[in-house]
Amino acid sequence: MSLVVDKYIQLHQEYRILHLLNHRNKNQHRVATWWKWFNMLRRSVGDVVEILQPLGRRKNQKLKDKKDGRFLYRTLHKFFQMESKLYYSFNNIIKLGQFITLGVVLVGILGRVHSIYHEIFELYKEQFISMGCLRVPKKNAQIEEAHVTNNDNEELGELINDADVLIEPSALLKQDVILSKNIKNESKSSKDKKKKKKKKKGSAIDDLFG
Repeated sequence: MSLVVDKYIQLHQEYRILHLLNHRNKNQHRVATWWKWFNMLRRSVGDVVEILQPLGRRKNQKLKDKKDGRFLYRTLHKFFQMESKLYYSFNNIIKLGQFITLGVVLVGILGRVHSIYHEIFELYKEQFISMGCLRVPKKNAQIEEAHVTNNDNEELGELINDADVLIEPSALLKQDVILSKNIKNESKSSKDKKKKKKKKKGSAIDDLFG
C-alpha cells in the first residue's frame, strides 16, 4: 500500500467521524461558538480527502494539476494557521464540563488530522516548491540589500519580499503556544508585584499605629 493511499484511508476515517458528529449534534450545538471551528475542520478534511481520492488510483501519485496542487497547499497551510484556535475552542468544551466526551473526541481528531496533514505536506513539499507555492532561499546565495530612496536620495527603508520567507507549518502552532505561555508568565509576575506592594504598604501602616 502506498503512502498516499494510507493517508487517504486514515483521513477518510476521520472525515466519517466528523460527518457523524455533524449529523448528531447540529441541531443542539450549531449556535455554540466552537461550532464554526468544527465546521471549518470538517470542510478542510473533506477537501483534502477529495483531492487524495483520485491520486490513490494512479501509479504515479504526483499532483499533475497545478490547480489541485495549489488548492491542497492552501488547505494545509490554512489548517496549520488556525490549528491553535481549533485546539483552544475544542478544549473549552472540556473545561465547561457539560460535554466532556465530545470535547475529548474533537481534540483527539484534531491531533490525528495534524499528524496526517504534516505527512501529506512533507510528501508533496518538493512539488509545492516546483509549483511556486513555496519559495526556498538558495544556499550560499549572496544577500543583496535593496533600499528605497526618494528624489533627494534619502534612505527610506529596506525592501523585503514576503515570498522569500518560508515558515514551516509546525512553527505556527509552536509560536501560539509560546505566546500563550509568555502571556501567562507576565500576568503571574504582575500579580506577584501587586501582592508585594500591598504587603509593604500594610507593614508601613502597622509600624505607624503600633
